[in-house]
Amino acid sequence: MRQLHLASSLLLVVTLGGSLAAQVDPRTFAELHWRNIGPHRASRSKAAAGIPSQPNVFYMGVVNGGVWKTNDYGRTWKPIFDDQPTGSIGAIAIAPSNPNIVYVGSGEGLQRPDLSTGDGIYKSSDAGETWTHLGLRDGQQIPQIVVDPRDPERLFIAVLVHPY
Repeated sequence: MRQLHLASSLLLVVTLGGSLAAQVDPRTFAELHWRNIGPHRASRSKAAAGIPSQPNVFYMGVVNGGVWKTNDYGRTWKPIFDDQPTGSIGAIAIAPSNPNIVYVGSGEGLQRPDLSTGDGIYKSSDAGETWTHLGLRDGQQIPQIVVDPRDPERLFIAVLVHPY
């Protein structure tokens, strides 16, 4: 209940502006502290995926920042794709039948003058610890991956080869 009260008070201060801020008892927010939860260098975020059976686990794909993972509800993030030859991410998909299988499509897939291209699709069978390049090297932009709910090896992939 205290957290709800703090959130309500904070919303009230933000909504009504600075004039009310002087009237709020500073002790109300004494337990709140600024913290950087990362990722520290992310660029545009293009892809995100979570696991319904593990609500604390999320993956985030960044246009020029690789893949990041959290297992503590987003409190901290760990880069898990830094050893790969591309850092441009357009899609992330987790196999519904096996949450340890994660697919990453490289290349942001956003049509813009300064887009970042990739080099195909990657797979991890151990929840992002190691990665294998599956192919589609000429697939410079992969904006979407869908995994068959019953067969984690069957994928539907949107691929753009050479954007220009």
